[in-house]
Amino acid sequence: MVIVYFAAPDVVLPTFFQRLVGIANASIAMLVVIFAVREFGNRWNRIHVPGVGRVSTSKLLGALVFLAVLAWWLSPWAPIQAA
Repeated sequence: MVIVYFAAPDVVLPTFFQRLVGIANASIAMLVVIFAVREFGNRWNRIHVPGVGRVSTSKLLGALVFLAVLAWWLSPWAPIQAA
């Protein structure tokens, strides 16, 4: 991804492929966050939230990162623009 961005900065992909790249990058970012919290944040992996109960922070943070990265890719500020 980084190589494509720097090697061809003015690349424009068809809309379908640009969205597909965005979903793939959001999924990879989500998995990295989930595994990082589970590996390095064992102490904070499950927290108690009043009224909700025990919440898995790795899954919650993973979902938030997925949505943030996907929103970034669907915005006009995406690294690779859609046609």
